[in-house]
Amino acid sequence: QDPEAEVRREVAVMLGLAAPVGPAGLLVLEHLENDSEMPVRAAAHVARLLQGQAVPLPPGLDPRVAAQAVREGADLGALRSVARTAPTDERRLSAALALAMIQDDVAREVARSDPAPMVRHRVGGALELSLRPDLGDRP
Repeated sequence: QDPEAEVRREVAVMLGLAAPVGPAGLLVLEHLENDSEMPVRAAAHVARLLQGQAVPLPPGLDPRVAAQAVREGADLGALRSVARTAPTDERRLSAALALAMIQDDVAREVARSDPAPMVRHRVGGALELSLRPDLGDRP
């Protein structure tokens, strides 16, 4: 609830990088994902992905701003490892969705070869969406 958008964005980034934040932290991220400022919403969305929640890109969130949040707020090496090797579909999916925002090669790899069809399908769709930023502006 800080009046400065940069502070709210930084809170979202730090929650994304933290060890599993639990229900209270996830509630904060859900709240920040509805913030009035696009960079705050983007950071909160990416943080939810980093926390293992495979949530779709919210309507109205600019994929370019979300991609910047991935670049600024994620450990890409760790994210690539999770996308390839996490034991649960949801965890691999959430990591690959974040990587898809930046058109990372590992996201393409997951879209082609993940053992779960649902993961392949959603990551493939996210890769397409990140190539068409105009689609993120739809309500």
